[in-house]
Amino acid sequence: MSAGQPPYSHRIPVESGDVIKQRCGCNQFATRTSYRWCWWLRNAALSYEMHRQLEGTVEADDLYHTTGQKGQAPHGGKKSLGRRARGRRKKREPGRGHYDKDRPAIIAWVSRQGVIVLHATRDFTVKTVQKAADLAVKTGSRLYTDSASSYQALKGYGHAFVNHTKKEYARGDVHENRAECLFSLLKPYLQVFRGLSKTNLPGYLGFFQFPRNLRQLTAFEQAEMILYAALDPAVASRARRGDFVRCLDHFDLLQTARN
Repeated sequence: MSAGQPPYSHRIPVESGDVIKQRCGCNQFATRTSYRWCWWLRNAALSYEMHRQLEGTVEADDLYHTTGQKGQAPHGGKKSLGRRARGRRKKREPGRGHYDKDRPAIIAWVSRQGVIVLHATRDFTVKTVQKAADLAVKTGSRLYTDSASSYQALKGYGHAFVNHTKKEYARGDVHENRAECLFSLLKPYLQVFRGLSKTNLPGYLGFFQFPRNLRQLTAFEQAEMILYAALDPAVASRARRGDFVRCLDHFDLLQTARN
């Protein structure tokens, strides 16, 4: 170690998955087993987020996340995309995102008490946003959003908005800063996976939602809750089948559950 270098340098050598498997002595069977266990535990965590609804004052915001059809075909080999493969750093298509453009919408509902609900949707139409609001927010609650027309058409809620096109970002208590800040945490979380399948997006959002809503607990306490759910026979069988992921997929993004 050179003089002045900290004992724990940030320059950690990165090894490929194959090298790590060789060092750990893992064969292909063990790798697949650990992968299934990982999905099983993650799906068990989703059981805590099944019927969560927000009330009181709730903020909402949306973004479009680039996803594709990542993964292999069911019987091995390359998956047929049905289109030309998307190159890196390709310019996005003009207009709002859409599932068919490989840019499904993510709507975040954030309570002023700190609880969140995330929805992956095919589009951002009035019908879609109304359905998402009915699922995430109790009728009669107060909603604060931006000036998007899909939000302004919502029914059953007290609604106020800020107009970003006029450089208005807060008006007294009316703002959506919590929802926007949530996306600053969600984006790095999704980028870790180096590309996502849009059919599995609801499961990734559901697992992000679980530790965020239980952030007052330690990581050990959160892990204990996941293990408790995974060891419950009723929950474990549904987690293995991917039932909880399908239940969170309110907008039919999940074509095939993979566990």
